[in-house]
Amino acid sequence: MFIVELVQGFNFQQAINVSFGLVFAFLASTFAQGLIMIVLIIWFFLDVFLIN
Repeated sequence: MFIVELVQGFNFQQAINVSFGLVFAFLASTFAQGLIMIVLIIWFFLDVFLIN
């Protein structure tokens, strides 16, 4: 993404900011997906072993 931003005409600092924003967004979404997955797994086991 950094190279694409430079080719599109952004200056170096803007390209760095966009690249760090992209990495941060990727890591945040990965963390959120993991958290949701853990909640669903716990919900599944609670439903299987405690409710039914």
